[in-house]
Amino acid sequence: MNCRHIAATLLGILCLSACSNEARFSISTSESIDTDIIYTTALGDDFSYMATDSLRVFAGGGKTVFRADFEAPIPVYLRNEDGRSTYILAEKGGEYELVLSNDKLSVQGKKAQVLYNELPSPAFISMEAEKHTSITSARNLMQLTGSMLDRELHPFDSLRQRAELSKAAYNHIRMERDIFWRAVRGNVAYLHFTEKGELDEEDRKMWKSAFDGLNMSDRSLCRTLWFFDLAESYVEYLMFSSPDMDMGDLLKQAGEGKLNTLYYNIYVEKFKGHNLEHISARKLYNAALQRNFEKELIDIYADFSRRFPESPYHRSLRPMIQEIEDFHNTSRANENIIILDNYLSIDSFEELVGRFQGKKLYIDVWATWCGPCKDEFRHNEKLRKLLNEEGYELLYISIDDDKRARNWEQMIYAYDLEGSHIRAGEQLHKQLFEIYGNQRLSIPWYITVDENGQIKNSHSPRPGRLRPEDLK
Repeated sequence: MNCRHIAATLLGILCLSACSNEARFSISTSESIDTDIIYTTALGDDFSYMATDSLRVFAGGGKTVFRADFEAPIPVYLRNEDGRSTYILAEKGGEYELVLSNDKLSVQGKKAQVLYNELPSPAFISMEAEKHTSITSARNLMQLTGSMLDRELHPFDSLRQRAELSKAAYNHIRMERDIFWRAVRGNVAYLHFTEKGELDEEDRKMWKSAFDGLNMSDRSLCRTLWFFDLAESYVEYLMFSSPDMDMGDLLKQAGEGKLNTLYYNIYVEKFKGHNLEHISARKLYNAALQRNFEKELIDIYADFSRRFPESPYHRSLRPMIQEIEDFHNTSRANENIIILDNYLSIDSFEELVGRFQGKKLYIDVWATWCGPCKDEFRHNEKLRKLLNEEGYELLYISIDDDKRARNWEQMIYAYDLEGSHIRAGEQLHKQLFEIYGNQRLSIPWYITVDENGQIKNSHSPRPGRLRPEDLK
């Protein structure tokens, strides 16, 4: 064999060895249009929603492939543009085939993956906890959650015995589901506490059982879906079970915008090393994602950066914190932003639109705490152009309460919301419910008004979907 053949053979062996650590994902669609798939990528071998990538899946039956490298089993979350989603427990060297059909994004062929996706996975752990709040005995709740865990693991036990599931994957599932049901117990106790206003002995036992016998510094916990939820519950248990707890002081700190700092300080006291890095980063990310621009997050991030200067989480956190810094340094020099005088004295919708006599209005009802409201602001430039062409003015009505007044004004300028602005007073707020036509007002909400002050459409399309014909 000549040198060229030897080199080619060695290269092939090396390639196979290197590639064997990668998991391979192939996605196809039975639909007639192309779609984008967003999927999570591991940060420091941890699971989180903080780092994502995306790919285009093309109609017509072809497969789109991506690869990822994992040292240990870890969940990968995949979601398309309209919200169809799934989780895969990915292992190094694994191959996973997914199909996007009319009703779901699903994994094909692998029994263990199908079972994994059938496990309860609510958007919030409290959604599962609320199902069990009628149980007031710590012992009964522990028995229930223990039996639920055993029931969930039984089919995986069978797969493991038949060598259809690796030991590493089985151990991950067992740990992850244990963490899930622990977090449920902690949240049931928390819900009892918030309802009663006090922590009785049974709820204290119930809450404490969520952490008994668990090493909260075990790094492998960071690869599970539910560890952050359990860590949050642990911090809340420490706060509310302490004999030195002062609820008045806690509420004061929350009102002063220091609630995230309170949590972070307990993290620093109770967690060490990698797990402290992981849950602190998750806390910062979740808080910043709400886009309430809390100034305290800047200081928390500065301390996080000092403790973990080489953290892979900086990739996701740094731009979010920069946005908060920019928010607090925003100039208020835009003359096209008008906050109406004496806005809280406006008691009716008729009085409000009367201030714009002879003008057509596109009204955006929003609040600083509303994520979807703020998502729509990315269409501002296109919206202003369309409204100008159709002869409309833009009026923003905030339903924020007095405590958020300062944040409301800051956010107007940070998002460059050109147009007129008011914050609804109590009477106007009540009338908005009547106009909406439901007992519960859902935002973002958009209204069009004609030049005579009459409502043309009480539920107009949102900016991202608004078309010229909607304004005729």
